[in-house]
Amino acid sequence: FLGVTNERSFVHVPYDAGSVPLRLLFEHKNIESEDQLPSTNSLFGSLPSRYGAWKRLTYFGAATNLLSGALPDDYRQWTSLTQLFVFANSISGPLPASYGAWGARANVFSVSVNQLSGSLPSTFSNWTSLLQFTADSNKLGGALPDSYGNWSSLSTFSCSDSLSGTLPSSYGQWARASLQRFSVPRNQLSGTLPPEFGNWVNLTYFDMSTNSLTGLLPASYRAWGARITAFFVMINQLSGSLDIAIPVWRVLEQTQRLASRQLWELGESHIL
Repeated sequence: FLGVTNERSFVHVPYDAGSVPLRLLFEHKNIESEDQLPSTNSLFGSLPSRYGAWKRLTYFGAATNLLSGALPDDYRQWTSLTQLFVFANSISGPLPASYGAWGARANVFSVSVNQLSGSLPSTFSNWTSLLQFTADSNKLGGALPDSYGNWSSLSTFSCSDSLSGTLPSSYGQWARASLQRFSVPRNQLSGTLPPEFGNWVNLTYFDMSTNSLTGLLPASYRAWGARITAFFVMINQLSGSLDIAIPVWRVLEQTQRLASRQLWELGESHIL
C-alpha cells in the first residue's frame, strides 16, 4: 500500500500489482481513489528523492513493503505533512535532521521495524503537535533528546534497541499531552526512573524492560492510579518494593510478577 495525499489527489497501489517499482508511481500522483485496499504489497527499491516536489503533501504511507535505501533529505520540503508511515521495510541510514522543518503540522511519525541507524535528531523537537512517535526495532543509538519534552500533544512514544544515556526528566512535561504509552525496551538506558514521570496521569502502558536502570520505583508513580494496565521493568537493576504503587494500580493486568526474582533486590515477598 502506498497512499499519497496531495491536496485532493490520493494514490493507491492495486493489491494485485505485485512488485511495483516506486518510480512508476510518480507519474500517477493525480489519480483519485476512495477504495479501501489492503496495506501490504511488494513495493521495492528506494524512496525517490523527487517525491520531495510534492510540497502540499499531507500524508505519506508506504508501510509493510520491501523498500530499502535511505530516507531522502528532499522530503524536508513536505512542510504540510501531518503523517508519515514507512514501518516494516528495510530502510537504512540516519533519520534526516532536516525533517524538523515539518514543524507543528507533523502529528504521526512511524518508522518502526527498519534498519535505521544514528541518533535521534534534536530538530524533531520542532514537531510540537506530535501525537505518535514509533521507531522501535531499528539500530538507533545515542541519547534520548531532552528537547523532546516540547512535544505538547504526545500520546505514544516507542523506541527500542540501542539507545543509551539516562531518561530525560523533561519528558514529565508530556503530562499535559495526555501520554498513554511509553515504551523503550531493549536499550542500554541507565540511571534512575525520573519522579517526574509520575505526572503521566493518563498512562496505560509502561515498558522499560531490558535496560540498565537502577534505584527505586518513585512513589510519585502512584498517581498513575487506575488507568495503568501494563507495567514492564524486567531485566534491570532496580531495587525496592512495588508496594508503594500496586495498591492504587487497580486495573493492572501485567505487573511483572514473573520477573520478581530478577528485578527486585528485596525479593518476591515485596512484590504484590
